[in-house]
Amino acid sequence: MLSAMTDISPFFVNKGYHSSLQFQTAYELMSQPAKKFVTDLENTHAELKQTITEAQARYQTPADN
Repeated sequence: MLSAMTDISPFFVNKGYHSSLQFQTAYELMSQPAKKFVTDLENTHAELKQTITEAQARYQTPADN
């Protein structure tokens, strides 16, 4: 969960890196709620990676100057 003020997760603030949770997605072995949870979590991780990449790009030019 990202902070509304900083858009940074508490994990990143405490550890200095983003967690990289990966789940085994053997869907044939999962219940429907578990499948939905994993799919939603994977989508959230993809969105966050995109957001982080965009933020890094925004800050790169000013940092280089």
